[in-house]
Amino acid sequence: MIQEAKYYYALLRMLPRGLQAGWSSIARAMKPKPPALEASCEPIVLMHGIAGFKEIDPFGLPLLEYFTGVPQFLGELGYRVFAPEVAPFDDPVDRARQWLSKIEKILEQTGEKKVHLIAHSMGNRAMTAALQSIAYEMQDEPPTFREVLLTAPDIDADVFKRDIAPAIVKTAERITLYASNNDEALALSKEVHGYPRAGVS
Repeated sequence: MIQEAKYYYALLRMLPRGLQAGWSSIARAMKPKPPALEASCEPIVLMHGIAGFKEIDPFGLPLLEYFTGVPQFLGELGYRVFAPEVAPFDDPVDRARQWLSKIEKILEQTGEKKVHLIAHSMGNRAMTAALQSIAYEMQDEPPTFREVLLTAPDIDADVFKRDIAPAIVKTAERITLYASNNDEALALSKEVHGYPRAGVS
């Protein structure tokens, strides 16, 4: 137990600042309780932000991961974790289409009908664009996703409350937003855009 606690603390220290604030809550919320649930748990898809990447590995030697240690940590809890890449600088709508294609392939590969989504920073713009697209086409269908987590979303707070949240709420069984008042990237984004960001608490 002590060794596990040390590893957990080290993992938190390595996470992007915007993820650190809510990661302990995320892990507790998504950790299967009975061991029997682990085999049937839907996959988790990690969605990187702008200029994101899966990993940098010059000469085949892993140097840097975007979600440092997160896939390994969740894997040890019994989850199947996917961290695909999309074009790092495309328009959010274009990246939304790419994400939907990646998710469709993951569902085909795993044979599952739903996935959990975790997006970080500006990755939330692409994810919410994808969810809005899905919501527009939904009629009386059940939610498409099991759980959606928006971590440190770099989105205009007022736009999120007014336009995005009401539209995407029906696309998942549960949607959670994790915010932090210590995220330097979001503080800079607020200065650049002139409006509060949804990921700032």
